[in-house]
Amino acid sequence: MNPTDTPVLKSRLSEMADALGTKAPGESGTKAWFIALKDFAIDDVVDALDQWLRTKPKMPAPADVRLILAGRLSDHIERQSVARKAEFAVGAQRILADPQIARVHLDRCFQVLRKSAPSSDFEWNKERLAIAHQDDPMP
Repeated sequence: MNPTDTPVLKSRLSEMADALGTKAPGESGTKAWFIALKDFAIDDVVDALDQWLRTKPKMPAPADVRLILAGRLSDHIERQSVARKAEFAVGAQRILADPQIARVHLDRCFQVLRKSAPSSDFEWNKERLAIAHQDDPMP
């Protein structure tokens, strides 16, 4: 949210307070709500307030709305990671399918981890196959 969204927030909170039979927050209360929720988009905040109104009989605190929004963010991140897993797997398979490319990438990984690199081609191949099949289900 940005400061220009404060009237929208104040209006939504007033409507909500009226619907729930409580007092609407004043200027300082609206400012506190803004400060607590400023890292979320106003559309998301209004939608979370609407969700609260549909499911709860009392006026929420800003922390309650943040919990709703944080849960949505967590769900969004999880959906993105599931959607991208296949994309990353294709890239990893392409890299690990070519022994020369795999050796370069594994060598970089070992350098980062400060672990000694495999000394023979057999060990390199064994390491490459272990990484390539790490997501395979157990037989």
